[in-house]
Amino acid sequence: MRSFIGINFSCDVKEDISKIQGHIRSNALKGRFKQVDNFHITLKFLGEIEKNQADEIAKKLESIARLHSSFELRLQEIGRFKGRDNIRTLYIGLGGNIEALKQLNQATEAAMELLGFKKEGRPYTPHITISQDLILDIPFEELKKEIEMSSTHRIAVNKIELIKSEQIQNKRIYTPICGYELKPQQVVIG
Repeated sequence: MRSFIGINFSCDVKEDISKIQGHIRSNALKGRFKQVDNFHITLKFLGEIEKNQADEIAKKLESIARLHSSFELRLQEIGRFKGRDNIRTLYIGLGGNIEALKQLNQATEAAMELLGFKKEGRPYTPHITISQDLILDIPFEELKKEIEMSSTHRIAVNKIELIKSEQIQNKRIYTPICGYELKPQQVVIG
């Protein structure tokens, strides 16, 4: 089964992202847009795995979750990975505790490497994919100015999941296989 390790969002966060996506869609001539239920942050793409591998991955994720505290991110601004004639991927970048997210990514990469998965060759660019193969009817920089991210767009990161990705009736469906809660955030009272 095709799988990845990621962070899912609450319904409120998905709704916030959906509103941003709607604005982008209204300025698109062409593109493939993510379904609202599929918004997530990828920590590690695994590709095809077997059932016995899923069990080993689950054990590693449980260990990772025990060592990392929950944290908060926020939606920052839209960005893009360019294609030849289009925007290959349009995404929302992230702010907040990026260091904690990168540490979670590094721990995930290291644990999966021990299980035989190839380490990602590119630097980790945390983002939420909104659309792919996008052609806009306005310049990208103009769209970027139109979409102001509010500091109220906050994401509580308190769980990591192994997620199955499958194509059903021409739609990509993401289904959590297992998930593990991160340690509660430490509150310091001065």
